[in-house]
Amino acid sequence: MSDLDSIRNAITNTAEGSALVPGMPLDGKPTAIEEVQATWTRYVGDEILKMKPRKWLVGGWLPLDSLVLLYSDPGVGKSFYALSLALQVASGGEWVGENLEAMPVLYVAAERPTDQRDRAEAWGLHFESGLPENFVLLEATRPPQLTNALDVAAICEEIRQTQTRFVVLDTYSRMTLGLEENSSSATSPVVEALDQIRRATNGGTVLVVHHAPKSGNTPRGSTALLGGVDMTILLSKSDTQVKAKVEKSNAGREPSPVFYRLESVTLPPEPGEEACRDGAVMVAAAAPKQDVALEGLIVTMSRESFPNGATRRDFVASLRLDLENPKLSDSKVGRALTSLHRDGQIRTEGKAKATRYFPIVSP
Repeated sequence: MSDLDSIRNAITNTAEGSALVPGMPLDGKPTAIEEVQATWTRYVGDEILKMKPRKWLVGGWLPLDSLVLLYSDPGVGKSFYALSLALQVASGGEWVGENLEAMPVLYVAAERPTDQRDRAEAWGLHFESGLPENFVLLEATRPPQLTNALDVAAICEEIRQTQTRFVVLDTYSRMTLGLEENSSSATSPVVEALDQIRRATNGGTVLVVHHAPKSGNTPRGSTALLGGVDMTILLSKSDTQVKAKVEKSNAGREPSPVFYRLESVTLPPEPGEEACRDGAVMVAAAAPKQDVALEGLIVTMSRESFPNGATRRDFVASLRLDLENPKLSDSKVGRALTSLHRDGQIRTEGKAKATRYFPIVSP
């Protein structure tokens, strides 16, 4: 008998009350198909519109009742971004030009909590404000693990006790120690754990801080994680600015990228010490000016002059000749190449000075 025939027989027998649908229930008690169907809600035709529409914490950027994945290369500023956002949510501040409703926030600092302490102090000094009372930073002697049912239950209980609506888990890798990230079978239970945390927020938002792989603009690890979240936000760095871009949104069209910068803040000396400490806070910044003409010339040059790829130095030398501008700066060409790469108009291989830029060949 085939597996399909076995399932059909099980369903038929269940209807007669003598067997169970395979895999149900977990507690071993008989469950009829009707009892399963009783948990369903049916919407017919226009009745679908009776369902609650998507609501937003920040329009286009942070959907409510959702899982959001924030990721970047190391050193770009994802923890600065996550903490700044969390403090703005807790204080009812502003984000992407929108006034926020103040709500309880839980920040699980599973990675370098002392850094977050100093960043929070810098945030308070910059905005001339005390830290919001409904902001809770959780430091644990052992980072809670998303693979541990008891740890997940403890986080959910903390959320319920504090009525938290916005949760930050920083970072995914520190909260999944030993996990085979590239395995979908290992990652799927973690996605379910994240969903449990989301449900505990009673319609709130869970922001998961993660890393990008060594190459590419997708989150590191299995696609099960990417498929399990509602939105992904990629941070990238160019010169002194940090660019935030929605790469995936299940709720609609991605908004335009937004830019930030790290602003230095002098922290007061510790008790008994004389030297001040250095701190920083992430603040909004104007979008960098794009040299559309230069970028267009680079795209054309990559296809016609460098179909097999070229370094930035090659582009600079060729552009100086082509434009008859020996003073064309290396950094200006570099910014244009970075912008084109992030917009998917050219691709790269290699790192640092060895990076080569290639034209995108249409299939």
